[in-house]
Amino acid sequence: MNPNQPTSKWSTSNNSLLASYLLKQQSNRIGNLLSAARLKAGLSQAQLAEKLGIRQNMVSDYERGKRRLSSAMAKRMAKILKIKVDRIS
Repeated sequence: MNPNQPTSKWSTSNNSLLASYLLKQQSNRIGNLLSAARLKAGLSQAQLAEKLGIRQNMVSDYERGKRRLSSAMAKRMAKILKIKVDRIS
């Protein structure tokens, strides 16, 4: 290691942890928006799942940020929930 060369305070593992944290925060934000839009539409998770042709636990996973929305699923949800797709993608 060259003593004259400045060292970074962030290691590769710290960058990876930061990226993981930011992705989780975005997933939580999207999940909260989905949940709020679903409730505003007067739908239960089971009802939304039925309209989407998926299982209720998948809707729960989306809302809790445990599963990421594909662009196709985001479009389908946005149409059913009557929201702009860019709010959840």
